[in-house]
Amino acid sequence: MEDELTCPICLEVFSEPKMLYCGHNFCSSCLENVLRKQEEKGEYSCPECSWEFQDKPTPKRNFKLANIVEMFEASQRPSSSEPRKTPGCDFCSAAAEKTCLTCEMSFCSQHLKPHLDKPALQLHRLLDPSGELTGLKCAEHGDVFKLYCSDCRKCVCTLCVVEGEHKTHCIKSLKNAQHDVKKALGENLPLIVGKLEIYKNRLQQQQEEECQLKVNDIYKNRLQREEEECQLKKHFEGIKRRKSGCFEKLQLHMQEYKTQMEAGIACAEDQACRDIETNIQRLTQEHSDLQEIRTCLENVVAETDPFQCIQGFLSVEERVDKAVQEQHGELGATPLEKNNPLRDCELKFEKFRSEIEKLHQILQSVKLRIQGFQELTFDPNTASPKLMLSEDRRTVRGTKESQPRPDHPERFDYHPQVLCTQRFTSGCHCWEVEVVESGNWAVGLANKTMPRKGWDNAALLGYNADSWCVYSVFSSVAVWHNNQREVPLHTAAPRRVRLLLDYDSGELSFYHMATSPILLYRFTTKFTQVVCPAFWAGPGTKLTLHEGSDL
Repeated sequence: MEDELTCPICLEVFSEPKMLYCGHNFCSSCLENVLRKQEEKGEYSCPECSWEFQDKPTPKRNFKLANIVEMFEASQRPSSSEPRKTPGCDFCSAAAEKTCLTCEMSFCSQHLKPHLDKPALQLHRLLDPSGELTGLKCAEHGDVFKLYCSDCRKCVCTLCVVEGEHKTHCIKSLKNAQHDVKKALGENLPLIVGKLEIYKNRLQQQQEEECQLKVNDIYKNRLQREEEECQLKKHFEGIKRRKSGCFEKLQLHMQEYKTQMEAGIACAEDQACRDIETNIQRLTQEHSDLQEIRTCLENVVAETDPFQCIQGFLSVEERVDKAVQEQHGELGATPLEKNNPLRDCELKFEKFRSEIEKLHQILQSVKLRIQGFQELTFDPNTASPKLMLSEDRRTVRGTKESQPRPDHPERFDYHPQVLCTQRFTSGCHCWEVEVVESGNWAVGLANKTMPRKGWDNAALLGYNADSWCVYSVFSSVAVWHNNQREVPLHTAAPRRVRLLLDYDSGELSFYHMATSPILLYRFTTKFTQVVCPAFWAGPGTKLTLHEGSDL
């Protein structure tokens, strides 16, 4: 198509194409240059077909071709954001000021004067300069729109009224149609202005309400932040008070422990001295008695008179037998007195250790407050077929019948066990487990690499090196890790257990949640793998997860 739209002179796409009498088209500037050179010789001809003209030709602008060229150039441009060029005058190179629809030509201010001065030309329709007249002419007849059809509500040409489908329609001149349009718009304009004012007021009202809501939200957020800050301050003030109280009790217990220990040592020293003195007196008496018996025996042995010898023997026989049978010289241990302070030192040491545990809990509480509590949920992909999970995945129940579950590489296929979805590789974490319906159960921690398949103990919590747990079987509580059983500090079966994991410090603590947390057992190890909470629930046992409360 570009070849058909190429100027024969410059071999470029037409620019403001103009047509000679012979029907050939050229760029306006190219044709002017050719005619200017031919004017010197006084001979005029078409540059393409050599058609000779008697006088200098007056080429007309080819609007149709110009429209085609403009459409072609628009299709070739990457974007339509470039401004349209103002068409030039059809009689000179100046920019056009008006376009005459009747003449179908554009005129500069100089060549436009005849249309403004001559009465016959004043009837022509003048528009702003445009190189495209497609929308201003009838596509069917090629004539300029001069009339308006009220029935069809469209502009039409004269031939449309004479020959076309608009013969019987209500036809008006463009000026009368313009008058009617302005009249209708004049009537509707106040209504539009009124509605515009209403919508403006409503918009302003909505904007004010939105602004007020934002202010309220900001105020609410500020109040919420202030409340959170206040609660946080109260929390840490409580921690400080508890810490101070623990240290004060520690100092008191330490002083009492020191006093009782010193008193106990002094009492033990006095008792030891008394025991030594008593032993010396007893040994001295026994030595004197034995010496006397020895003397008597020597006299009886030396006696020559039979009668006197027998009488002497009979007199010392009982003493000799008693001396021979008794075990002399043994130092018996003296038991501690009932009120000895050393007995109370053991009780005081238990109180001292209790306060140390409270300080440890306070330290963990601060870590948890900084890190935040995390809500745990059971992982259905690890749940054994002998377990049932609630919809919120916060409760697990042990069953006798196996549940239909799809195969999964992380599922426990035999032992009634399940892990949590959450995994830990650092930090401090706390969660609690409530025994809703009692039975046999176990709670603890397991490495992600813990075996899952098979009936042997390798896949059972606490019976391998990958898990740590507390078992409650027939109301008997025990601690298990790596197939080793340990006895907890308190053996009563708890109804609620708190687990406190300090991954970085390598500590896993189990607490019996009574009126105050009671330490059951604490594992000390070095965690090197990804770990997650682990559970074992026998038939009829129901366990529920709870978020770790503040310590």
